[in-house]
Amino acid sequence: MSGGTVATFFLSLENRVKYKPQLGFDPLVKTKQGDKSTAKFRIDNQARLGYSSQSKTWIGPFVMAVVMANCIRRSNAVNGYSPKMTYRESMVYASFMAGFVQFIDFIIFGTVIVTRPLGSL
Repeated sequence: MSGGTVATFFLSLENRVKYKPQLGFDPLVKTKQGDKSTAKFRIDNQARLGYSSQSKTWIGPFVMAVVMANCIRRSNAVNGYSPKMTYRESMVYASFMAGFVQFIDFIIFGTVIVTRPLGSL
């Protein structure tokens, strides 16, 4: 890996400073009027490989699901889509084996990212 995204990732983790919101609440739930949204928002993303009886396919975690959940949380606060919303996202696989291989790939990739000497290869 040549740096770029990986280097940016590590740079964002080093010397991290956590700021307390000046609003007194999570800025993602700020309404157009500047108040805190009263809408209830729950994230229920797929955490592991499993079979969905609803779609009759194998499903697993999606890498960008957490980021997308925050986008939906913000959109719901601004646009008021629902007073009580549950967000769920997953990756769909053609077979168990396809999902299993992808899941193992995620584990290997995550290990490479968090293991500093491997990340600089």
